[in-house]
Amino acid sequence: MGDPEPEVRRATVRFVGALRTPAVVAPLCRALADTDDAVRQYAAEVLAIRGDTADETLAALVHAVGDRAPKVRRAAVDALNKLKASTDAVRAALAAATEDDDPKVAERARVALNKATPRAAKTEGTKRAKRPKE
Repeated sequence: MGDPEPEVRRATVRFVGALRTPAVVAPLCRALADTDDAVRQYAAEVLAIRGDTADETLAALVHAVGDRAPKVRRAAVDALNKLKASTDAVRAALAAATEDDDPKVAERARVALNKATPRAAKTEGTKRAKRPKE
């Protein structure tokens, strides 16, 4: 993953992601900080496919939701959605992403946030106070 050629790093992310060992999660999370947009995008996609919801993975994906590249932000939002992650940090990142300049990111974040928000929190704002009977 440290190769100077982006094409090699992209291929490595895809190859490493196919390995069925937990040891690849850390390198994939580090790949979310690569200088190449496609490497970061692939890393988010591979982490989603792996289904890993470890704290390290979620933290790296939450950080990637704020990436400079729209494709990476989309991939990170999609990954969090697919992983059905529902931590405070995930919900905060998705809420912020609903205001993203890229309409695709914003829409996907709204969908993911809706899924990540516990049912009680969704209905809490819509409940009306009951009036006492007279």
